[in-house]
Amino acid sequence: MPHRLPAWSDVNAQGASPTALALALRDALMHPPARQPEPHEPDAFVDGLARLLARATVQDCIWAGFGFDAARSPLYGCLVEHGCRASVELSSDDPSAALHRAVCVGWIDDYGTRAWVDGVELPVPRDEDGRPRADPHGTGWCAQRWFFIEIGGLQEHPRSDPADLLRLGTVRGVLVWDAERRKGHLEWPREDEVWTSPGASVRDGRLLVHGSRARMHVDAPARNVPLDQAFGAES
Repeated sequence: MPHRLPAWSDVNAQGASPTALALALRDALMHPPARQPEPHEPDAFVDGLARLLARATVQDCIWAGFGFDAARSPLYGCLVEHGCRASVELSSDDPSAALHRAVCVGWIDDYGTRAWVDGVELPVPRDEDGRPRADPHGTGWCAQRWFFIEIGGLQEHPRSDPADLLRLGTVRGVLVWDAERRKGHLEWPREDEVWTSPGASVRDGRLLVHGSRARMHVDAPARNVPLDQAFGAES
C-alpha cells in the first residue's frame, strides 16, 4: 500500500532534496483541494505534479510518500492522496540504467488518468465530458523503450457488458508509446474480439499487441505490426 505523506517537519529534518520538498509542499498545499477542476478546465495541480515527477529521483519519491512495489518489475511507485493518484514507472529495475520513465497523474473520481513519458504528455483519448480514458492500473514497459497503457470507455463495443456501470468498462484498447520516436500508436479490439487487459511486446522489428497480458506468452498476438508502420521510420 502507498505510504502516507510524512509530516513536513519529518521530511525537512531528513534532508530531502529540493524536488522532494517541492513534492511534499505541493501535496500539503492541496490539503484538501478547494475542488477538482472540471474536465475541460486547465488543471494546474496535475500539470505541475507531472512536471516534478518527470525529474524526481526514486529517493525523492520515497521521501514524498510514494510506495514502491518490490514484486513489480520494472520499478514502479505509487501515491494516493487527497483524491489524486500519481505513479512513476521506470523502464528498468535499476534507476541508474533507466533511460525512460512514465508518469501517470489523475483524479480518482475520474477513474482515468493522464500520462507522460519523459515529460511528454501522451495523446490519451478523452470521453465526451473531457475526462481521460486511460487506466492507471493497466500499464507496462517492453524492451525498456515502449510504454503501453490500457484505454477504456468502449461502451459501444458489441461485446461490452451493458450491466457494467464502470466508466472505463471491461473491454479495452491499448495505447503504445515509443519513447525514442516520441510517437504513439492506438489499437482497438474488433467487434468479435474481447480485450480485457491488453498489453504489448516488441520482437524482430514488430509491435505485438496482446488481448490479455496474463496470456501473452500462450496465445498468438492479436496484432502484429511493423514498427515503422506503427510509429513511422526512425530519423
